Order: sequence, then structure tokens, then C-alpha cells
Amino acid sequence: MRALLKTSFLSLAVFLGYPSYGQSAFQDQNFFKRHAEGWFSYRDEAIAQEEELQEVQEPNHPKTTQSLPKKLTAEEMATKQVEAYKREIEGKRNLALAAPTYENVKDYMRIQQEMAEKARYFGQTWQQVVLNEPDLNFERKYPTAQYARHIQDDEQQKRKEETIRGLSQEYGLFYFFKGGCPACEGFSPIVKLFAEKYSWEVMAISVDGSPNSFFPNTQLNNGMAEELGIKAVPALIAYHTATGSLVPISYAMTSLDRLEDNINVLMNPNHRQE
Repeated sequence: MRALLKTSFLSLAVFLGYPSYGQSAFQDQNFFKRHAEGWFSYRDEAIAQEEELQEVQEPNHPKTTQSLPKKLTAEEMATKQVEAYKREIEGKRNLALAAPTYENVKDYMRIQQEMAEKARYFGQTWQQVVLNEPDLNFERKYPTAQYARHIQDDEQQKRKEETIRGLSQEYGLFYFFKGGCPACEGFSPIVKLFAEKYSWEVMAISVDGSPNSFFPNTQLNNGMAEELGIKAVPALIAYHTATGSLVPISYAMTSLDRLEDNINVLMNPNHRQE
């Protein structure tokens, strides 16, 4: 029976292509240690194939290192701190209003005092900077003390008068008026005073032929008013004697101070920079 089983086994082995019994794998002492064969061989090959497939489907990309958080500047950190502080104050205030318990109101009062102390310290430091940095002192240019303001106003008036007097070398005035005009009657002496104070030449032009006691050499309108687009009187126009350019100064009765300011602003570019 054993001989028959052995013969059958050998026949089956030869049919399946296994080595002969004499050279059978059983004679290899490492058979059970060779995990690369049998099921283990199939498993390793399958894994290798899967890894190769993944390499084809997912190309290698350079590994990116995780970016480090941006380092905040001192200004950015201060901004975050102030914003957080404001939120804290608002939160305590809102809580005290919504639920005005003893503790909530006390907490809000404490943070209010803390904020007031910070403001006081800020104000002291501000004053120290102003005292040590004269160019940052607002009162040097815009004094708030009444006496200082008077001094500054006097200095500005002097500079303005010097400027207007200097412009008289380049400009003259056309003064348009008409009879029976209360505004013209009130403005004529002011124009006369301005001309005498600053030595400006004035050509008075009557649009209706009426005389003017302040300007004996009044000229009759010969179409100039229409040419210049004068539609209302009194009208005061400055003209440049060299270029002939025109600058409207006033289309209504105004004071001497206002007349000076108009000329200083309209005809003195440096005035806008002061």
C-alpha cells in the first residue's frame, strides 16, 4: 500500500513538473525558511508591483518643509495688543451694562482706571517729546495762547502787506461800477483806500456812464465789461501789466481785510504753503 502511494505521489510530481523525489525540495533544509517562495513570494511581488504603480501614478515631488510662522514686527505686535485690549474693555463694559452686578461694574471700573493711567502716561511722554523736539511743537506754528496769537497775527499781517505791495509792481486793477448801486457806493472808498495803501493803479470803469467821486478819472464802458464777462457790479479784477492775464478779486462789496486776503490767496502761491 505504501509502495502504491509512493508511486502515485511520484507520478503526480512528475506530471506537475516537480523535481524528482530524490531531488525533492523536501531535501532542502531551508525550504521552510525561504519565505520568498510560495504565498510569501506572491505577497512580496504584489506589494512591489503596487509600489511601482504608485510611483508611476504619483510622480515624485520635492518635499516641502513646513513654512515657519511670520515674525511680527514691533508695530504689528503692538497693534494686536491694543486691539485685544480694546476688545477686553468693550467686553467688560458690555457685560456691566447687560448685567450690572457689583462684580461686573467693579471690573469695568478697574479697567477704566487702568486705561486712564495709560493715557496720563502717554500725555506726559508726549509733552516731554514736544519740549525736546521743537519741530514737533504745534504751537510754534499755531499758537493757542492769546498773546502769542496776537504776535503771530501781527507778523502774518506784515508779510501779507509786503507781498501785496510787491505785487503792485506787476499788477493793476479794473474796477467796474454803476450809479445808483448801494454796494458800489460802499465799495468805492474801500477800493480807493486799498489803492493808496499799497500803491496800486486803478482804472475805474462806469458801466452806465455815471461818475464816481472817489475816482475822478472814471472811464466809460466801451464794451470791456461785456468782453470780460462782467455780469454784476461792483467787480474788481486784477490784470498783469506784462502778460495781460486777469485775476478776479471780488464780485461784491467787501472789507479791506477781506480784499487783502483775496489778493494774497489768489495771487501769492507761497501763501498756500504757510
